[in-house]
Amino acid sequence: MDDRTLNWDSASTAAFEQWQSELCNASGKALSDQTRKQRLAMYGKFLKFLYAREVPLSVLTVGSAEIELFLASLTNSAGTGEPNRSTSQRYVRLISDVIDQLVSLGLRDSNPSSELLKQFSERGSDRSADKLPECLDADQDARLREHILHQMPTDSWTACRNRAMLAVYAGAGLTLYEGIHMQLGDVDLVNGRLITPATPSGSRKSHDVPLAEWCVEPLADWTKFLRLRGGDWSYLFPSSTGGLNPAPTDEPLAENSVYLLISSALVTVGYAGADKGAAILRNTYALRNLVANTSQNDLRSWMGLETDYQLFRIARRRGLWGTGDRRPV
Repeated sequence: MDDRTLNWDSASTAAFEQWQSELCNASGKALSDQTRKQRLAMYGKFLKFLYAREVPLSVLTVGSAEIELFLASLTNSAGTGEPNRSTSQRYVRLISDVIDQLVSLGLRDSNPSSELLKQFSERGSDRSADKLPECLDADQDARLREHILHQMPTDSWTACRNRAMLAVYAGAGLTLYEGIHMQLGDVDLVNGRLITPATPSGSRKSHDVPLAEWCVEPLADWTKFLRLRGGDWSYLFPSSTGGLNPAPTDEPLAENSVYLLISSALVTVGYAGADKGAAILRNTYALRNLVANTSQNDLRSWMGLETDYQLFRIARRRGLWGTGDRRPV
């Protein structure tokens, strides 16, 4: 393996940074510091996704299916749902640029993202600006709760954690970021409430959320598991390494790991939408509460929303639920 291959076949961004330093913009000038910083952050996020997989990949081996999975795992800047089209397209273009460079270096034979970029652009041009948020229907929501409470295993560290995490996403309407960075000390099981973490940028503030009654039991089982394990835990759902009963580390889980957990559960209950991330559970949480006649002011506060716009759009999906459906919050 020559030096060029070794440098790119790595979780390090060194080869990318060296390449960026040599690039010019359309005016023939070197890329600005801000542009290089943004592109480096995007590339770093892509690498983190590739190397956090159960079977790690590199930019030398990634295919179109994995690139699409990465795009599906992204959230918008507020962490509240799927990214806007321009954000996803920037990632596709960056990935395509990187692989084109690898092809020019002779490190890859072809670019698996070139056709994806074309298809993505075509899909984006047809996307309606008024597309309604995707949600589970009433039957799928009931099956999800049954899956969490009675079908998911609880016989290992990982299994118990995953069950509780899925319950919290479904029963508290958290964003992807909030669930991953939730602090153990901010959970009050006695009163069935939690306080969400604020985003570093301040785009989302910390807020108080009541837990759905049905999701308290999986969460109580998990916190008991943590206490029995011993140690001082910061994160409610710390990451771990080493198999079914691994050595825990008090670090947040990788976004793609959480996305895979949620998407697997959604497939299990029969949901077939393109996006299978935390946003679907969050939207369903909102719809479930709207159908149950929860105060809109309360729901907006619980979800950390500044306006009613998202709730109004979700309310238009009420046709997914019958008039007799009443689900616990």
